[in-house]
Amino acid sequence: MSSNLIKTFMKFHVFSILCGIGIFILCTIRIPPQDEIPQFPNFDKFVHFMMYFALSTAVILETLNAKSGLGKALLRAFIAAIIVSAIFGGLIEFIQSGFTNYRSGDIMDWVFDLAGSVSSCLLIGLIRLAFR
Repeated sequence: MSSNLIKTFMKFHVFSILCGIGIFILCTIRIPPQDEIPQFPNFDKFVHFMMYFALSTAVILETLNAKSGLGKALLRAFIAAIIVSAIFGGLIEFIQSGFTNYRSGDIMDWVFDLAGSVSSCLLIGLIRLAFR
């Protein structure tokens, strides 16, 4: 039963949607001042990279699960993941810069969003090649 439930979730991209909702919430909430916490340079870029790495991985795996053949489906899944990340990341940066006064949109955040997405595609491609 749990196997069927997971397959149904993956068919309708539930994990991708939940990941997207989580990213949206994390990117639009007001974060309290963090004066006492040690600051790491460019830590936010790492966070953007990891969020979109996770989102792209979910999109790719769910897209592959929904398709039967892996030949062209893998390329389609990679393209879908990069397009979803580009549009969603750009939209969030636009929302941060235009609709919040406590967040600022940053083109470098968007670049790291795309870097996380491309890295996910590369890693999944390498894993697929290794286990053929």
